[in-house]
Amino acid sequence: YRDGQDHIGFHRDDEVELGDHPYIASISLGATRDFIVKSKGEKWDIPLDDDTLFLMFGDFQKLYQHGIPKRSQVAQPRINLTYRMITPLQNSTASWWSWLRLSIHLQWSLGSRLNIWIEHGPYGDQSLQKW
Repeated sequence: YRDGQDHIGFHRDDEVELGDHPYIASISLGATRDFIVKSKGEKWDIPLDDDTLFLMFGDFQKLYQHGIPKRSQVAQPRINLTYRMITPLQNSTASWWSWLRLSIHLQWSLGSRLNIWIEHGPYGDQSLQKW
């Protein structure tokens, strides 16, 4: 994203090769941008600050759409690194914990300023948590 004019419309990452419950990690570097999550009648505006890790898994892609809107006041660039698990994980606790350990390792490798958001866990937890 070169500045606030670059954006992505509302969408779901629901491609077949991602499986029924995609695991997606998105790392935001640079300018803070709004990450909008919406569902029937509900909408959340989540600021993705520099060094933010946003995790989407479980039923997130089935229940919500997300996007990055234009913001004319943003003049700085932003880089977004998105990691998607192409081979779907089985709904086993061992597989889920292996993936979570990978995410935590990623946190330490990026440094202490990293924010981690976890949205809609695999066991029906629909809370939004920031660590």
